[in-house]
Amino acid sequence: MRELRHVNAELRSLLQERVAVDRREILRTVKRGALERAASSGAVRRPFPHIYMLSEISTDKEALRRAALRYVGDRGALSHVTALAMWGMVEFETEELHVTLPRSATHRSTGGLRVHQREGFTLGPPQTVVKNELQVVRLERAVVESWPLISNVYDRRSSVIAAVGRRLTTPDRLFHEARCVPNLKGRAGLLAVLNLLREGCRSQLEIFGYLRVFSDPSLPTPRLQYPVKLPARTVYLDVAFVEELVCIELDGPQYHPDPQLDHKRDAELARMGWLTVRIAPRRLRDAVTTQAEVREILDRRRLQLRLPPLKPRVRFTR
Repeated sequence: MRELRHVNAELRSLLQERVAVDRREILRTVKRGALERAASSGAVRRPFPHIYMLSEISTDKEALRRAALRYVGDRGALSHVTALAMWGMVEFETEELHVTLPRSATHRSTGGLRVHQREGFTLGPPQTVVKNELQVVRLERAVVESWPLISNVYDRRSSVIAAVGRRLTTPDRLFHEARCVPNLKGRAGLLAVLNLLREGCRSQLEIFGYLRVFSDPSLPTPRLQYPVKLPARTVYLDVAFVEELVCIELDGPQYHPDPQLDHKRDAELARMGWLTVRIAPRRLRDAVTTQAEVREILDRRRLQLRLPPLKPRVRFTR
Protein backbone atom coordinates (compact mmCIF):
# COMPACT_ATOMS: atom_id res chain seq x y z
CA MET A 1 0.00 0.00 0.00
CA ARG A 2 1.36 3.40 -0.95
CA GLU A 3 1.91 6.14 1.59
CA LEU A 4 -1.04 8.51 1.84
CA ARG A 5 0.95 11.28 3.51
CA HIS A 6 1.30 12.98 0.11
CA VAL A 7 -2.50 13.14 -0.25
CA ASN A 8 -4.09 15.98 1.68
CA ALA A 9 -7.17 15.21 3.78
CA GLU A 10 -9.63 16.92 1.43
CA LEU A 11 -8.44 15.00 -1.66
CA ARG A 12 -8.26 11.72 0.24
CA SER A 13 -11.80 12.14 1.55
CA LEU A 14 -13.13 12.92 -1.94
CA LEU A 15 -11.44 9.91 -3.55
CA GLN A 16 -12.49 7.56 -0.75
CA GLU A 17 -16.10 8.70 -1.05
CA ARG A 18 -16.38 8.71 -4.86
CA VAL A 19 -13.77 5.99 -5.68
CA ALA A 20 -12.96 7.61 -9.03
CA VAL A 21 -13.26 11.35 -9.69
CA ASP A 22 -12.89 13.58 -12.75
CA ARG A 23 -10.06 16.13 -12.59
CA ARG A 24 -12.40 19.08 -13.09
CA GLU A 25 -14.51 17.99 -10.12
CA ILE A 26 -11.40 17.56 -7.96
CA LEU A 27 -10.13 21.05 -8.80
CA ARG A 28 -13.37 22.59 -7.59
CA THR A 29 -12.36 21.79 -4.01
CA VAL A 30 -8.66 20.83 -4.12
CA LYS A 31 -5.75 22.96 -5.28
CA ARG A 32 -3.97 21.86 -8.44
CA GLY A 33 -0.64 21.58 -6.66
CA ALA A 34 -2.08 19.19 -4.10
CA LEU A 35 -3.42 16.92 -6.85
CA GLU A 36 -0.15 17.00 -8.76
CA ARG A 37 1.90 16.17 -5.65
CA ALA A 38 -0.37 13.23 -4.85
CA ALA A 39 -0.10 11.93 -8.42
CA SER A 40 3.69 12.35 -8.68
CA SER A 41 4.17 10.53 -5.38
CA GLY A 42 2.29 7.52 -6.72
CA ALA A 43 -0.35 7.62 -4.01
CA VAL A 44 -2.97 8.68 -6.59
CA ARG A 45 -3.29 7.02 -9.98
CA ARG A 46 -4.93 8.14 -13.22
CA PRO A 47 -6.37 4.93 -14.83
CA PHE A 48 -8.09 6.85 -17.64
CA PRO A 49 -7.67 10.42 -18.95
CA HIS A 50 -8.76 13.02 -16.36
CA ILE A 51 -9.91 10.31 -13.90
CA TYR A 52 -8.12 9.87 -10.57
CA MET A 53 -8.33 7.24 -7.84
CA LEU A 54 -6.28 6.11 -4.87
CA SER A 55 -3.49 3.76 -5.97
CA GLU A 56 -4.28 1.35 -3.15
CA ILE A 57 -7.54 0.38 -4.92
CA SER A 58 -6.37 0.91 -8.50
CA THR A 59 -6.28 -2.83 -9.22
CA ASP A 60 -9.71 -3.53 -7.77
CA LYS A 61 -12.06 -4.63 -10.57
CA GLU A 62 -15.15 -2.87 -9.30
CA ALA A 63 -13.22 0.35 -8.65
CA LEU A 64 -11.89 0.29 -12.22
CA ARG A 65 -15.40 -0.29 -13.57
CA ARG A 66 -16.56 2.81 -11.70
CA ALA A 67 -13.59 4.72 -13.08
CA ALA A 68 -14.50 3.65 -16.62
CA LEU A 69 -18.04 4.97 -16.25
CA ARG A 70 -16.71 8.21 -14.73
CA TYR A 71 -14.45 8.62 -17.77
CA VAL A 72 -17.44 8.54 -20.14
CA GLY A 73 -19.30 11.04 -17.97
CA ASP A 74 -21.72 8.41 -16.63
CA ARG A 75 -23.39 8.38 -20.05
CA GLY A 76 -22.56 4.74 -20.75
CA ALA A 77 -23.02 1.24 -19.40
CA LEU A 78 -20.64 -1.63 -18.81
CA SER A 79 -20.99 -4.01 -21.73
CA HIS A 80 -19.61 -7.03 -23.57
CA VAL A 81 -17.31 -9.26 -21.45
CA THR A 82 -17.26 -6.70 -18.60
CA ALA A 83 -21.05 -6.93 -18.37
CA LEU A 84 -20.89 -10.73 -18.51
CA ALA A 85 -18.65 -10.67 -15.46
CA MET A 86 -21.11 -8.37 -13.68
CA TRP A 87 -23.89 -10.85 -14.47
CA GLY A 88 -21.73 -13.67 -13.09
CA MET A 89 -21.67 -15.54 -16.39
CA VAL A 90 -17.90 -15.91 -16.71
CA GLU A 91 -15.20 -17.04 -14.31
CA PHE A 92 -12.67 -14.80 -16.03
CA GLU A 93 -12.57 -11.21 -17.20
CA THR A 94 -10.37 -9.68 -19.86
CA GLU A 95 -7.94 -6.98 -18.77
CA GLU A 96 -9.65 -4.55 -21.15
CA LEU A 97 -12.89 -3.04 -19.84
CA HIS A 98 -15.84 -2.46 -22.19
CA VAL A 99 -18.36 0.37 -22.12
CA THR A 100 -21.20 1.16 -24.55
CA LEU A 101 -22.25 4.76 -25.33
CA PRO A 102 -24.79 6.44 -27.62
CA ARG A 103 -23.60 7.01 -31.18
CA SER A 104 -23.43 10.77 -30.55
CA ALA A 105 -20.88 10.43 -27.72
CA THR A 106 -17.40 11.82 -28.33
CA HIS A 107 -15.42 9.63 -25.90
CA ARG A 108 -12.98 7.22 -27.48
CA SER A 109 -11.18 4.06 -26.41
CA THR A 110 -8.10 4.51 -24.29
CA GLY A 111 -5.56 2.27 -22.61
CA GLY A 112 -7.38 -0.52 -20.80
CA LEU A 113 -10.82 0.65 -21.91
CA ARG A 114 -12.67 -0.09 -25.14
CA VAL A 115 -15.55 2.24 -25.94
CA HIS A 116 -18.38 0.96 -28.18
CA GLN A 117 -21.04 3.18 -29.73
CA ARG A 118 -24.53 2.04 -30.56
CA GLU A 119 -27.28 3.78 -32.48
CA GLY A 120 -30.31 4.43 -30.28
CA PHE A 121 -28.55 3.44 -27.07
CA THR A 122 -30.01 4.90 -23.87
CA LEU A 123 -29.52 4.23 -20.18
CA GLY A 124 -32.30 2.51 -18.29
CA PRO A 125 -34.84 -0.20 -19.11
CA PRO A 126 -35.11 -2.03 -21.40
CA GLN A 127 -31.49 -1.58 -22.52
CA THR A 128 -29.64 -1.43 -19.19
CA VAL A 129 -30.07 -2.40 -15.56
CA VAL A 130 -28.32 -1.28 -12.38
CA LYS A 131 -26.05 -3.82 -10.68
CA ASN A 132 -23.94 -2.84 -7.67
CA GLU A 133 -24.93 0.77 -8.40
CA LEU A 134 -23.42 0.55 -11.91
CA GLN A 135 -25.21 0.70 -15.25
CA VAL A 136 -24.87 -2.62 -17.09
CA VAL A 137 -26.33 -3.72 -20.43
CA ARG A 138 -28.98 -6.40 -20.17
CA LEU A 139 -27.86 -10.01 -20.14
CA GLU A 140 -28.93 -10.97 -23.67
CA ARG A 141 -26.92 -8.13 -25.19
CA ALA A 142 -23.87 -8.93 -23.09
CA VAL A 143 -23.94 -12.61 -24.11
CA VAL A 144 -24.32 -11.89 -27.81
CA GLU A 145 -21.77 -9.06 -28.05
CA SER A 146 -19.21 -11.02 -26.04
CA TRP A 147 -19.37 -14.05 -28.33
CA PRO A 148 -16.68 -12.88 -30.82
CA LEU A 149 -14.46 -11.44 -28.07
CA ILE A 150 -13.95 -14.73 -26.19
CA SER A 151 -11.21 -16.66 -27.97
CA ASN A 152 -11.55 -19.95 -26.09
CA VAL A 153 -14.38 -22.03 -27.55
CA TYR A 154 -15.16 -23.67 -24.19
CA ASP A 155 -15.43 -20.30 -22.39
CA ARG A 156 -17.49 -18.87 -25.24
CA ARG A 157 -20.07 -21.64 -25.01
CA SER A 158 -20.02 -21.59 -21.20
CA SER A 159 -21.35 -18.04 -21.02
CA VAL A 160 -24.31 -18.91 -23.23
CA ILE A 161 -25.03 -22.19 -21.43
CA ALA A 162 -24.82 -20.52 -18.00
CA ALA A 163 -27.22 -17.75 -18.99
CA VAL A 164 -29.86 -20.25 -20.11
CA GLY A 165 -29.08 -22.91 -17.50
CA ARG A 166 -29.62 -20.44 -14.63
CA ARG A 167 -32.94 -19.46 -16.20
CA LEU A 168 -31.93 -15.83 -16.53
CA THR A 169 -32.86 -15.86 -20.21
CA THR A 170 -34.04 -18.23 -22.94
CA PRO A 171 -32.58 -19.46 -26.24
CA ASP A 172 -35.39 -17.64 -28.08
CA ARG A 173 -34.52 -14.30 -26.48
CA LEU A 174 -30.85 -14.82 -27.34
CA PHE A 175 -31.81 -15.73 -30.92
CA HIS A 176 -33.71 -12.46 -31.20
CA GLU A 177 -30.80 -10.48 -29.77
CA ALA A 178 -28.29 -12.14 -32.11
CA ARG A 179 -30.35 -11.04 -35.08
CA CYS A 180 -30.44 -7.46 -33.76
CA VAL A 181 -26.65 -7.07 -33.59
CA PRO A 182 -25.33 -6.00 -37.01
CA ASN A 183 -22.19 -7.62 -38.45
CA LEU A 184 -21.81 -10.00 -35.51
CA LYS A 185 -18.65 -12.02 -36.08
CA GLY A 186 -19.20 -15.74 -35.55
CA ARG A 187 -23.00 -15.43 -35.65
CA ALA A 188 -23.38 -18.89 -37.25
CA GLY A 189 -21.51 -20.55 -34.38
CA LEU A 190 -23.61 -18.76 -31.78
CA LEU A 191 -26.86 -19.73 -33.50
CA ALA A 192 -25.69 -23.36 -33.67
CA VAL A 193 -25.18 -23.41 -29.89
CA LEU A 194 -28.56 -21.73 -29.36
CA ASN A 195 -30.21 -24.38 -31.51
CA LEU A 196 -28.76 -27.08 -29.27
CA LEU A 197 -29.97 -25.21 -26.19
CA ARG A 198 -33.40 -24.99 -27.74
CA GLU A 199 -33.37 -28.75 -28.11
CA GLY A 200 -32.53 -29.24 -24.45
CA CYS A 201 -28.74 -29.14 -24.05
CA ARG A 202 -27.70 -27.69 -20.72
CA SER A 203 -23.96 -28.47 -20.48
CA GLN A 204 -20.76 -28.55 -22.49
CA LEU A 205 -20.72 -32.33 -22.17
CA GLU A 206 -24.20 -32.67 -23.61
CA ILE A 207 -23.34 -30.42 -26.56
CA PHE A 208 -20.17 -32.40 -27.21
CA GLY A 209 -22.08 -35.68 -26.99
CA TYR A 210 -24.86 -34.57 -29.29
CA LEU A 211 -22.44 -33.24 -31.89
CA ARG A 212 -20.12 -36.26 -31.71
CA VAL A 213 -22.57 -39.13 -31.31
CA PHE A 214 -26.26 -38.37 -31.56
CA SER A 215 -26.09 -36.46 -34.83
CA ASP A 216 -25.60 -39.86 -36.49
CA PRO A 217 -28.43 -40.15 -39.07
CA SER A 218 -28.64 -43.92 -38.52
CA LEU A 219 -30.07 -43.29 -35.04
CA PRO A 220 -33.72 -42.43 -34.42
CA THR A 221 -34.66 -38.98 -33.24
CA PRO A 222 -33.93 -38.56 -29.51
CA ARG A 223 -35.68 -36.29 -27.05
CA LEU A 224 -33.31 -34.12 -25.09
CA GLN A 225 -33.83 -33.33 -21.40
CA TYR A 226 -36.99 -35.43 -21.59
CA PRO A 227 -39.17 -35.12 -18.45
CA VAL A 228 -40.27 -38.31 -16.69
CA LYS A 229 -42.52 -38.11 -13.65
CA LEU A 230 -41.40 -40.42 -10.85
CA PRO A 231 -43.52 -41.08 -7.74
CA ALA A 232 -41.91 -38.28 -5.73
CA ARG A 233 -40.39 -35.99 -8.38
CA THR A 234 -39.82 -35.27 -12.04
CA VAL A 235 -36.46 -36.11 -13.58
CA TYR A 236 -35.02 -34.97 -16.90
CA LEU A 237 -33.26 -37.54 -19.08
CA ASP A 238 -30.18 -36.30 -20.97
CA VAL A 239 -31.04 -38.27 -24.12
CA ALA A 240 -34.26 -40.27 -24.35
CA PHE A 241 -35.27 -42.70 -27.05
CA VAL A 242 -38.89 -42.67 -25.99
CA GLU A 243 -40.25 -45.46 -28.17
CA GLU A 244 -37.55 -47.86 -27.02
CA LEU A 245 -37.68 -46.59 -23.39
CA VAL A 246 -33.91 -46.13 -23.42
CA CYS A 247 -32.31 -43.30 -21.43
CA ILE A 248 -28.74 -42.25 -22.23
CA GLU A 249 -27.06 -40.32 -19.42
CA LEU A 250 -23.88 -38.41 -20.27
CA ASP A 251 -21.92 -38.79 -17.06
CA GLY A 252 -19.47 -36.20 -15.79
CA PRO A 253 -18.32 -35.85 -12.16
CA GLN A 254 -19.39 -32.21 -11.97
CA TYR A 255 -22.97 -33.19 -12.91
CA HIS A 256 -23.20 -36.54 -11.10
CA PRO A 257 -21.29 -36.16 -7.81
CA ASP A 258 -23.38 -38.73 -5.89
CA PRO A 259 -23.46 -42.24 -7.47
CA GLN A 260 -26.00 -43.48 -4.89
CA LEU A 261 -28.55 -40.93 -6.06
CA ASP A 262 -27.91 -42.01 -9.65
CA HIS A 263 -28.49 -45.67 -8.76
CA LYS A 264 -31.73 -44.82 -6.96
CA ARG A 265 -32.89 -42.81 -9.96
CA ASP A 266 -32.00 -45.64 -12.36
CA ALA A 267 -33.94 -48.13 -10.23
CA GLU A 268 -37.03 -45.90 -10.18
CA LEU A 269 -36.85 -45.52 -13.95
CA ALA A 270 -36.39 -49.30 -14.37
CA ARG A 271 -39.63 -49.92 -12.46
CA MET A 272 -41.32 -47.79 -15.11
CA GLY A 273 -39.73 -49.81 -17.90
CA TRP A 274 -36.79 -47.52 -18.73
CA LEU A 275 -33.31 -48.87 -19.44
CA THR A 276 -30.59 -46.40 -18.37
CA VAL A 277 -27.23 -46.43 -20.14
CA ARG A 278 -24.47 -44.20 -18.79
CA ILE A 279 -21.74 -43.01 -21.16
CA ALA A 280 -18.54 -41.55 -19.72
CA PRO A 281 -17.00 -38.47 -21.42
CA ARG A 282 -13.96 -40.42 -22.66
CA ARG A 283 -16.22 -42.80 -24.61
CA LEU A 284 -17.82 -39.91 -26.46
CA ARG A 285 -14.48 -39.22 -28.14
CA ASP A 286 -14.76 -42.56 -29.95
CA ALA A 287 -17.93 -41.58 -31.79
CA VAL A 288 -18.05 -44.52 -34.21
CA THR A 289 -17.82 -47.18 -31.48
CA THR A 290 -20.30 -45.40 -29.22
CA GLN A 291 -22.79 -44.94 -32.07
CA ALA A 292 -22.54 -48.65 -32.87
CA GLU A 293 -23.16 -49.55 -29.21
CA VAL A 294 -26.21 -47.29 -29.01
CA ARG A 295 -27.62 -48.75 -32.24
CA GLU A 296 -27.16 -52.28 -30.90
CA ILE A 297 -28.88 -51.40 -27.63
CA LEU A 298 -31.80 -49.85 -29.48
CA ASP A 299 -32.07 -52.82 -31.85
CA ARG A 300 -32.24 -55.25 -28.92
CA ARG A 301 -34.82 -53.15 -27.09
CA ARG A 302 -37.00 -52.96 -30.16
CA LEU A 303 -36.89 -56.75 -30.44
CA GLN A 304 -37.83 -57.10 -26.78
CA LEU A 305 -40.70 -54.65 -27.19
CA ARG A 306 -41.73 -56.17 -30.56
CA LEU A 307 -41.21 -52.91 -32.41
CA PRO A 308 -40.36 -52.62 -36.11
CA PRO A 309 -36.71 -52.07 -37.17
CA LEU A 310 -35.02 -48.74 -36.53
CA LYS A 311 -35.75 -45.80 -38.76
CA PRO A 312 -32.97 -43.25 -39.44
CA ARG A 313 -32.93 -40.05 -37.53
CA VAL A 314 -34.18 -36.86 -39.23
CA ARG A 315 -33.56 -34.08 -36.71
CA PHE A 316 -33.48 -33.25 -33.02
CA THR A 317 -36.78 -32.40 -31.41
CA ARG A 318 -37.65 -30.98 -28.07
